Amino acid sequence: MPERSDTLSRRPFALFLVKLFTIGHTKRPSRAALAIAAATGFVLICLLLPLLALDSKPLLSAADGDIDESHGLDILRSTFRLAHRDGERRTALLTAHDLESAANYLIARKHLQGAARSTIEGQQLKLIASIRLPSWPYWFVNIRLIAADHSPVPTVTHLWVGQLELPDFLVNAIIERYLKHRGLLKNGEARPGIIVAARISNDRLSVHLAGEPQTRAHLHDLITEAVGIDRALAYHNRLATVLKASHSRQFIRLSHLLQPMFALAAERSHDSEPVLENKAIILLLAAYVNGLDLMSGDTDATEPLIERSVLLQGRQDLSRHFMTSAALALAGHRALADVIGLAKELNDTHGGSGFSFVDLAADRAGTLFGKHIVQPQHARRMMLSLGENADDSLFMPDTRDLPENLRDTDFQARFRGGRGPEFEKLKRLIDERVERLALYNAH
Repeated sequence: MPERSDTLSRRPFALFLVKLFTIGHTKRPSRAALAIAAATGFVLICLLLPLLALDSKPLLSAADGDIDESHGLDILRSTFRLAHRDGERRTALLTAHDLESAANYLIARKHLQGAARSTIEGQQLKLIASIRLPSWPYWFVNIRLIAADHSPVPTVTHLWVGQLELPDFLVNAIIERYLKHRGLLKNGEARPGIIVAARISNDRLSVHLAGEPQTRAHLHDLITEAVGIDRALAYHNRLATVLKASHSRQFIRLSHLLQPMFALAAERSHDSEPVLENKAIILLLAAYVNGLDLMSGDTDATEPLIERSVLLQGRQDLSRHFMTSAALALAGHRALADVIGLAKELNDTHGGSGFSFVDLAADRAGTLFGKHIVQPQHARRMMLSLGENADDSLFMPDTRDLPENLRDTDFQARFRGGRGPEFEKLKRLIDERVERLALYNAH
């Protein structure tokens, strides 16, 4: 018997279970025995995996240092703009602090207790995160990820969840499938993808985006799938009519586009779903203010849209911030829309136009706008209000006293790079102004 036990100990686990159920039998194991062994092995694995994935102590906690959640509000704006004019390709440079802030904001946004840390050294990115389980407060999920530079996008070389290391080939396959499904990576000739490449180098994550032709085709498919081609064409034609009737050859106010289009929505919604009508308007206008004409050429009767600079509070950049955030929020990416509120502004402190709380206000207002306008309890009321009123103040707060054009040294000195109390105070002030807007408080 000792010899038999030694032999069994060297056999694979599955075969050991088979032997366990057939000891004393000289015949080959029956199908029933094999099925019982397989089922028992599956149950044991299911019980073992959670024990390996959970820890009684977190790797990180909020006390480890400043958790700059607010910095995550605009991490991807320069990366995932809805449009890129004139076929221009763009590159977003993200630091380890950018990625860390985005992760921390997402954790907080999901009302979870936890923290994340990120480092980029040369061509390697490391991320550590600890999250307390809501239902089991004494247990934590500790995540350790290592990604290396690769073409066309970085690959995960190691991913641990607790003590459990997941196979890198499986992790990368799941990530690639998700990115292709979302239209971010190329998926055949029909779906070229928005991201051309992403590389880790010089302590930065560089994300390279496709130019306008690919983006236009992708967004055209998205809007027709989301709201239907007939609905999209109806609002395209109304937009073309409004632009043609405009007295200005260069500019038009955003509210002067919203009012006639939502007036049409109020007429159409008697026989259709208000949420879909609202969604069509937001998606079309988000593309247009960013320089894209999505529907022209679909039919012989579809007129091209006349180019106009769309202004919000007299500024073109604010209309783009507002409508892009609205489109992301209504598309079911509220968390993403929140996460992408700050990066462009923080990047601008290093040589661009400087950090702008005015732009941040447009981001926050657009996000709330997009979130509410596709909720059934708000959709028709907001539609009617917008269809009757062409005033910016209905959906955009006063920003005249908000600081902007803050260069790096000024921003660091006054706002501690987005971590100081004055920064949080101004951010809360913006949110309060947005939430008090008449559009969200009508009875």
